[in-house]
Amino acid sequence: MKPFEMTDVLNRLQVHVLKAMRHPYIITYKESFMDKKCLCIVMDFADGGDLYTKIAHQKKIGKGKCFPPCSRLDS
Repeated sequence: MKPFEMTDVLNRLQVHVLKAMRHPYIITYKESFMDKKCLCIVMDFADGGDLYTKIAHQKKIGKGKCFPPCSRLDS
């Protein structure tokens, strides 16, 4: 399989997985499209920010390296 064919297969797989995910703590997939050679994925807006920022903030304020069990990550 050629590299561009492999990329296309992986893009389709990623979109398929995102379409199938339904969970209150996962941002909802809306649509996807190709722009030149890039896969663009449209998802719901995360008004609470992204997980990376939440983890970085948690480490910065010194509350340990992980979140307590069953904690909500919205501020």
